[in-house]
Amino acid sequence: MLDFLVKVGMLSITLVVQALPAILPIAALPPLDVQFTNVSIDLNFGGLSINGPPCLGWYNPAEQFDSSTNTYFSSMKTMSGTSFGNWSIKFDPIPHGSHDLNMTLQFNLTSNSSEIQSMKNIFFIPFGCKHGSGATGIQWPPNTALRNGYYNGNNGADAPAVLLIDYGSGSMIPYVPGNVPNITFGTNNGNPYGWQLTVGVSEIYAGKTMTVPIAVRFNLGSTTTQEDVLASLQPVFDDFREKFPMAYTWSDRRPVAMMFVASGQYATSVNPNGYHGAGPAYNLTTRAGVEAFRAGMLQSANTSAQSIMQRVGENNVAAHPQAVIVWDIEGESDPWATYVGAPNMLKEIAPHMNDIADEFLAVWKDAGFRIGLTLRPQELVENSAWNKSVPVGKKPFRWIQRNYYRADNSTDEDAYVKNLAAKASYAINRWNVSVFYVDTVGNKNGLLPYAIFKRLKEQFPSVLWIPEESDYMYHRYTSPLGDLWAGKDVARVWPNAMEVGLMQNCCPKWNASTVESFGSIVCNGGALMFDGWWWNSDKNPVVQEAYEWAHNHSFKPPCSFGQRP
Repeated sequence: MLDFLVKVGMLSITLVVQALPAILPIAALPPLDVQFTNVSIDLNFGGLSINGPPCLGWYNPAEQFDSSTNTYFSSMKTMSGTSFGNWSIKFDPIPHGSHDLNMTLQFNLTSNSSEIQSMKNIFFIPFGCKHGSGATGIQWPPNTALRNGYYNGNNGADAPAVLLIDYGSGSMIPYVPGNVPNITFGTNNGNPYGWQLTVGVSEIYAGKTMTVPIAVRFNLGSTTTQEDVLASLQPVFDDFREKFPMAYTWSDRRPVAMMFVASGQYATSVNPNGYHGAGPAYNLTTRAGVEAFRAGMLQSANTSAQSIMQRVGENNVAAHPQAVIVWDIEGESDPWATYVGAPNMLKEIAPHMNDIADEFLAVWKDAGFRIGLTLRPQELVENSAWNKSVPVGKKPFRWIQRNYYRADNSTDEDAYVKNLAAKASYAINRWNVSVFYVDTVGNKNGLLPYAIFKRLKEQFPSVLWIPEESDYMYHRYTSPLGDLWAGKDVARVWPNAMEVGLMQNCCPKWNASTVESFGSIVCNGGALMFDGWWWNSDKNPVVQEAYEWAHNHSFKPPCSFGQRP
């Protein structure tokens, strides 16, 4: 064990580096060839080589490596812009036959001031390697957006702390055994020298000790598949599932129909909400126009429920749709927010639709389908600058969507829950709605906290929530919308997790390969979402045949990962 004391003004930090035995079983891979060669490390890399490529060494010629103790010393450049000293890390001895490099970081903070009891947001780079071909990118986790080159992967409990870096002739997987919370674990693979593993500690408290084990698994050779590589770390995913078990399962994985009844291009002074249907353009200022509107809307609903949706499932009960989501029942009048998502304000927004909504939605209900609507988490308020003389679709718009913030500009979770719960309660009580697509799940602070949907799921346990945007933890409480399927990766943790694949955005025209691809999505527990207001000859047949393909494979391999509920 090594202790290093660092002082920052009235604060002092003791960094204790302690060896940790390997956590995960060793797979049948070639042993690591690890060599510690130099006492001093140059500006780029040196001192440690693993299977050839040099590692360590980051931009500071003062860095040095003690080969007698396998201890690496480096300058800690800044914390909140202030230089504060050094840190060190000791690498465990590499057992013969191992392919894991193990490290352990332990932090102890002491404070000389009663006013300063913690230090926040400490980031450092304990490790990195250079490869001649360069890292080709982070291959896991799925649907990950890099923020300034870094993936914030385990901030509290956002996702299993596993990263896969592919460098062509092999791959490396940094991971945190035990999924230690309250750290940010990521990488910057855009650096010309190679890739950097970054670790951030959200907060260290005075008088407390925080230990973070870190390991890097090396997989040699370019023939190893991503599936095999990640399968070797299944204990990390299992540990995450034990800490954060699945909160619900929606067992019905049949397809979902989308229904659109309006478009801004049809919005006029006599049809301000832009409704379209089976007949000519509507004039809602006349009795005849209102009657034509009702007839057209009901004809569109019947075409959807009695023709298109029946056709999708006509040859396979597994493909018989479970629900329809009417995306825009309030119409589309203001171009800044296409989908209003406030059914509890339908009377104020679209009184003519409000008058026929019960009859309109009953068409699908009477045909045996669940009813779904769109919600937005924002507050819908009337713009005080608007008046009736403003042309439709022109500023100032009549309606404004407002997000909820606390006095310190943090996200007001309570307000979002209250908003969505009020809208959902109205729709459930009036129309027995059981599926909600939630549009624009974010604000200036980023994605809304998943805890909002945790609370909604507890309040409405029989509802299927489909948020437009999501992260890993959203899958515990919702079935997120997905353009491309990431479900099998989520299923490494939660085998019964579900995503709803938006066919409108994600697939080409019909062909055998497309059918098999989306059939695999169904096999892995996904549901497909298709055009329910017209017969899309390119994509609706893919839905039909994808479910048939999955049925023919009994929802088992080659459907591969996960299990069907």
